[in-house]
Amino acid sequence: MGTHIELHLTGAGHSGKGVRLRDLTEPQLSTILESASNDAGVDATALKLMRAEQKFGAQSCLVAVTAAPVTSLTDASIVWEPPDYDRAQLTTRDWELLKKVYARRHFASNDEVDAILGKAREVPAA
Repeated sequence: MGTHIELHLTGAGHSGKGVRLRDLTEPQLSTILESASNDAGVDATALKLMRAEQKFGAQSCLVAVTAAPVTSLTDASIVWEPPDYDRAQLTTRDWELLKKVYARRHFASNDEVDAILGKAREVPAA
């Protein structure tokens, strides 16, 4: 089952709800990209494909939402429910934030790549 992270979606335009997110596996990421490609269509721009991937990725990471806005995620009386995409459980700003969290947790940043490449060493080919 692994572990999840919990986020409290607070601030202007956010729902005030808590969410639980999971990290995805490489096969799950491939499925998300395939779904996004199908959703975006054959004539999609790179931007449209990226937005579709972020949408499917954020939805795939989301495992639970609090039933109501909360003041603290440590309250033992919080009621968690599964995500329901047909109901407006979250605001547009909540979803935009979750799309960015999906990208940040699943893809290497340029700084991360540069830091690792900076430690690379050349070795003779085997």
